[in-house]
Order: sequence, then structure tokens, then C-alpha cells
Amino acid sequence: MHCVFIQGNQSGKGSIMGLAYHHSWIMFDDAVKWTVRIPFDVFCEDIPAQLIEYLVESEYATLKFLEHFSVPTPRAHAYGLASDSSNLVGVSYILEDAMPGRPYSPGEATAEQKLHVLGQYASYMQDFRGFPRSKACSLVPAADGVKEGPIAGNSSGILNQHGPFYSHLGFLQ
Repeated sequence: MHCVFIQGNQSGKGSIMGLAYHHSWIMFDDAVKWTVRIPFDVFCEDIPAQLIEYLVESEYATLKFLEHFSVPTPRAHAYGLASDSSNLVGVSYILEDAMPGRPYSPGEATAEQKLHVLGQYASYMQDFRGFPRSKACSLVPAADGVKEGPIAGNSSGILNQHGPFYSHLGFLQ
């Protein structure tokens, strides 16, 4: 289907920029809108490229996992990694449904809005209670869905992959 790529604003009115991703959109002729999320790896020289790619894979797998819950998350359609020679785009990315609304900003939210968001969060945690994980991990894509992999994070002052961990003590050490 024919579509148009719409470059996102990097700053100012109408910009949708996170701490780790640049956002743009794909508009299809049938009015369906997808968000294109491209990591800021060009600005993160101190983060290894393979860790950035792991974060992209993990976020994609997490979105696929969340499709089975009542949590309002965008449906993930595809992802690509910059290191993949079959990726014709040349950068890492995630393609997902565009979500309506505005990004939540705790610093700008009223007490009532914060309470509403916390209530929603508590409701979602109730959903997850029925699907416990066997270890503290990040989710990553697998042939049959998702699998448990190392956590990409800052442990012991080093941004890298750690774990997975089979106990809360292992995670905290």
C-alpha cells in the first residue's frame, strides 16, 4: 500500500522526542499511521552499537509480549538492526502503531493526573500477576515468540547486558 514518510520535529512545538529515540511517522493511504522509532545511537558514542541493537530487539519483544494483556501499548509491526545486511534502511528502527494522546510528563502533571496514571499502573500490574517470569530478565525475540535474555542496564556502573538473574539478590548485587 502506498505510504508517506513524515519526518518528526527534533525540537520545538510538535516534537515527540524521548531520551533514546527519534520519532517519525509513516502515513498510509487508508489513514493508518505508524510511528518509526530510531535510536539515537549517533549521539550515544559511549554506548556500544550492539547494546543499542539489543535494546531495540528487547523493546520489540516486550511490545509483542504485551499484546496479550490489557495494557494500551502500540502494536509492533517490525524492527531492523543497523548491523543486518538485509536491512535496506541502514539504521536500527522499530515500526509500531501510532498511539493517540500526548506523552506523559510527571513534571507537568497535576496531582489528579498522577493519581490516575498510578491507578492505571496498578491495574496493569494485576494483569501481569497471572504471568510470573522465572527470572529477572529482558525479553528478546525468539522463533516461537519471545525468550528471557540478559537485562540491558547499568549494573555496577557499567552499561551492558547482565543476567538473567534467578533471584532478587542476584539482580541487586
